[in-house]
Amino acid sequence: MLRFIKKILLFIIIIIVVNYPISYFFEKWFATTSKQTWIFEHNGENYDIATIGSSRVLNMIDTKLMSDILMKKAINLGTNGSNFAEHLLILNQFLKTNKIKYLLLNTDQFSFNSKVSYFYPFHEYEFLRYFFDEETKYIFKDYLPVSKYYLWHLFPLIRYIEYFQEYDFLYSNSKSKLFENYDTQRGSSIPKKNREAIFNASTQQLRVDEMDKKYFHRIINLCEQNNVSIIFITTPMPSHMDKFKLNSNLSYDFIKQISDSLKIPYLHFNDIGDFSDSTYFYDMYHTNNSGSIYYTQKLSEKITKLINSDLN
Repeated sequence: MLRFIKKILLFIIIIIVVNYPISYFFEKWFATTSKQTWIFEHNGENYDIATIGSSRVLNMIDTKLMSDILMKKAINLGTNGSNFAEHLLILNQFLKTNKIKYLLLNTDQFSFNSKVSYFYPFHEYEFLRYFFDEETKYIFKDYLPVSKYYLWHLFPLIRYIEYFQEYDFLYSNSKSKLFENYDTQRGSSIPKKNREAIFNASTQQLRVDEMDKKYFHRIINLCEQNNVSIIFITTPMPSHMDKFKLNSNLSYDFIKQISDSLKIPYLHFNDIGDFSDSTYFYDMYHTNNSGSIYYTQKLSEKITKLINSDLN
């Protein structure tokens, strides 16, 4: 029996000794070929404006056009199907090595109901190298099964074994074209065509989820700590979409309440332009090329006024 226990202990020691160096190797030399990796490669830069949200920011705000209109440096930090927890982790890492003056934070009924709205609201595999980060490890604890959370702590290499198919060598050529496009468009991924949407929406029961509220407030706190001025925005939706979304005004009322109480500007798309024209949309949640350009132009006009009033 004693011999068996010694063998088990030896096996565990070998696993641990091998586990940590290989895990470190992956953290150092491997990454996903994704927008998140592109964001984290920025270092030592100062931005006048950054936008963050799900695809309703990534695909709908043309930050290159915004930069040209405002004559200010802008970047789009939006990522597909992501919630406030993911935005917080991205912002926390980005602000360690970069500065932002104004942050446009998208707030809508989808972002406050992310478990229903998004297929995979927190992409933990994108952030494996930050699992042990003291400032954000509680996010993983909220979104991972308890058993997985503690297993990753004990055997860090398991993270990369589980998601190995998502990773590539950090300096692989497979990233270059995707990253070149983001470089050119300042992080935006605007649709190239003006395909008009065929609307086919199903009724959804919307609410303001407590977990989403928690991370929404933590983003506000993080921005306060880093002297980042927040501007709440809600990107466009077709005018007839509300009838498919029960209680859709709950999120609007909540955002308006926070905006009023904290004196944070709030730019709802209905207050900056006319989006009743369905030809601005390529589906029921996103604008097409002309819709994204129109929205960016109108949003930039409002941002100009806010910045000017802030300076006076």
